[in-house]
Amino acid sequence: MSADPRFPPLDLGIRFNDDGQGFLAFERAASASFARVESRARKFTASFEEVGRVISNALAGGGNGSARLDLGLGQFRQAAAEARLHEAALQELQRATAALIIRLSALKSWRRDRLLPKPRRR
Repeated sequence: MSADPRFPPLDLGIRFNDDGQGFLAFERAASASFARVESRARKFTASFEEVGRVISNALAGGGNGSARLDLGLGQFRQAAAEARLHEAALQELQRATAALIIRLSALKSWRRDRLLPKPRRR
């Protein structure tokens, strides 16, 4: 099986150092690396907490004028009110149409051609 070019082979070797400093050096390097990672994690967490505070304040309408977030809720409320009016008008039209059909079906002399205009001849 051919090797994946994205992962070149590594030459690893282990040497034993009998001076007793190898593990201490490894431990110091690991502690320093961990401290850097921990510091960056704290900065990352603090940054996202600040972003959360800014968003919360903006949604709540607090803060100075530049920190406010306008979602256009007034426009959404107006559109919802207009949609309710349109719905009510359509329901009234449906009731009126149903009543008209009931009345017309009760008439013996009702003819469809009385409701529709006669087509014009050319």
